[in-house]
Amino acid sequence: MDKNEETFNFDLSYLRKSKGLRQKDIAHGGPSNVSKFENRKDMKLSTLIQYLKGIGMGIEIKVYPLGSSSNEKEKITLLKIK
Repeated sequence: MDKNEETFNFDLSYLRKSKGLRQKDIAHGGPSNVSKFENRKDMKLSTLIQYLKGIGMGIEIKVYPLGSSSNEKEKITLLKIK
């Protein structure tokens, strides 16, 4: 992995629980598969989107120029799914 690459690290189980859902409430092949998915360190964006939709959440990805002050005006929404 390039030193400039970063993997995003977030707790999918926290998101699911915040919606009051249990693993068995998610249609991804049972609790065992949901647990494996929630603990993955790398996944396709399309798989993440499918999971988030399954728990009633959307996703937004913004891009911005490196080395900037990350001013809100410089950010561009690359993807927004509700």
